[in-house]
This record gives sequence, C-alpha cells and structure tokens, in this order.
Amino acid sequence: MRVREGNKEIDIIAAAVAVFAETGYEATRMADIAERAGIATGTLYLYFKNKETLLEQIVSTLWSQIDSIVAESARSEGTIKSQIRSIVDGVLTIFEKQPEQANIFANQNSSLSSKGSKIVLARGAELISSAIDRKEIRASVDPLLYTHFFFGSIRSLVILWANEPEKQPLQKIKEHLYCFIAGGLESAERGIQ
Repeated sequence: MRVREGNKEIDIIAAAVAVFAETGYEATRMADIAERAGIATGTLYLYFKNKETLLEQIVSTLWSQIDSIVAESARSEGTIKSQIRSIVDGVLTIFEKQPEQANIFANQNSSLSSKGSKIVLARGAELISSAIDRKEIRASVDPLLYTHFFFGSIRSLVILWANEPEKQPLQKIKEHLYCFIAGGLESAERGIQ
C-alpha cells in the first residue's frame, strides 16, 4: 500500500520518517521502509543507496526548514528578543506539526554536525553579531558560541518533549526556552516583554 499518490521519493521519505519514529533508526531495515512506502525493496535502492543516505536527506531537510526560519527572522526589523522568539516559535512549531521528526532530530548524534546545521549556526552567529553591532547584546558575547548554546538547548528540549510530551507541553518549553535564552537570569520583576 502506498503512503500517498505522487512522487515516490516523497513517499519513501515519509515512510522512512514514520518507521524511524516507530522502531528507531538502528532497528529499521530498508525492507521495512519499502513496505511502508508500498514499493519493492529494489525500487527503494534506486532512490537511496542505503539507510544512512535516507537519514541524511531527512536531517538535511529539517535543517533547511530551520535555516529558512532563522533567515526570515534575520530579515525582520525587530529586536533580537523578537527575532529569538520568532526562531523558538518557528523551530518548535516544525516539531509540533511533525512530531515524528522530533525523535529523528533529537536522537541522531550527527544532527548538530551536519552541513545543514553548520549553515544554520553560521547564520545564527551573523544574527547575534548584528545584535551586538546594534548594541542590543553586550560585545563580550561570542556569537558562534551563543548560537551553539541556543540550538543545543533546542535539541535538548526537543529530546525532553519527544520522550515525555504529556509531562512537558511544547508551549511550556517554548516559553521557558525563550525566557532563558532571551532574558538570561533577569529578575522576575523585570521579566521578558
């Protein structure tokens, strides 16, 4: 049975995401993905050399989505706090709409060292540098280090949410992440606007 009519590559990727989320990457066989996609295993190999290249495509697509969110935020004329809120909301909304992607993103060790992540981290560092130039952030902040901290925090919280969504609602995670990243340890009286 096909996942849906249309492009086989899209069907294969959708099937892989579902199977990886259900059984885990390590336990998944290419035959499992082919069965879910409604195609022969041999046909699957015409599109993807192996399970690793399929995972790389999924992770690359996720990073591309995240890059679009960061780029859009960087183009906005808001403050760094509004840009950070936009990024937090946008990135976590990806996983809210596609929860099965959360497990893949969160549980793959390579997700913060992929080519796509390097592009996002560089763009994020540019965003922080611009905020430093506008004197919204103190000059002693290392933009690349801050950006690694920011996206590392997102990844860690996505892991928490993916493993216990009922205990850690995504909206709660969004608010806490935003307050911590954008506001640091400001007193409760000052808060974040």
